[in-house]
This record gives sequence, C-alpha cells and structure tokens, in this order.
Amino acid sequence: MMRVWSVSLAIFAVFLKAHATFDIQGLTPLGEPNVYFLSSFSETWEKAEEFCKNVTFELLNVETEAENDFILSLYNVTNRVWMGGTDVEAEIGSFYWTQSSQPFNYTDWHVGEPSGTSNTTGQTERCVLYYNRRGDVKWNDAPCENAYPFICEKVVP
Repeated sequence: MMRVWSVSLAIFAVFLKAHATFDIQGLTPLGEPNVYFLSSFSETWEKAEEFCKNVTFELLNVETEAENDFILSLYNVTNRVWMGGTDVEAEIGSFYWTQSSQPFNYTDWHVGEPSGTSNTTGQTERCVLYYNRRGDVKWNDAPCENAYPFICEKVVP
C-alpha cells in the first residue's frame, strides 16, 4: 500500500507545478507560495513526518503569525492536526521545528500549554499539533504516539 502512495504522490508532486487545484488520494493542497497538504487519514507524529518526507515534503513549520493565520484560514481544524514541532531530541519543553532544527521564534499555545504531560493519561507530550478547544484553535503538545491527521509543507523557491 505504501508503495502505491509513494508512486502516486511522486507523480502528483511533478503535476503540482503545472496545475492550480487538486484533490488526490487523501491530500488537499492548501495554499501558496509554499504548498501545504492536509491528510484525510491519521498517523502517529513519527509516521506523519515519515510520510511527508517520502513525498519530498516536511511536516508543517509555522514561523510567523501571518503563516499561522493563513493555515488556519484555509483549514477548519475541528479536532487535532499534527504539525512539525517537537522536543523529542531536546530538553522537555525546548520545542524546535524539524524542517529547520530551529527553536520556535513564534508560538500560539493554548493557555497552560505546553504542559509536557497529558492531564488524562499521564503520557509525556513531546509533539506539537493544532487543537480545537471549544472553537479556539491554538497549539498544544500531545503524546507523539497518538494518531491524528497532519499537514505537510513544501517550500517553493
């Protein structure tokens, strides 16, 4: 199954430069100048990162408030969606973007976040996602082992 995805998405990535609108096998482009894809399926954070890399994209990095607002204007986050921030290879709470390995310069955390530990399960929370908390979509840390949809990003030169 993964081979089919890889081949289809590799062809799609080439097709991407020539066409403006798409909807192919669970991915929907979200905007320009970079290209953003929202999955219609859920993966753990690590599998989401692997999926994005296999199709020459990266998990979403949000560097500015304008980019954050742009992403949120394009996609109605109804629950949780992975993005490319983590502190897995750093001290807990020292989040960085996997695409650039740079610490966050801009953040949009929910109040009380990042918490580092799940209030309900006690699991360590080391990966970042968008979280819709009663209609307010902001960042939250969550256990990387949980499966959620995700956004891939490709920087277009």
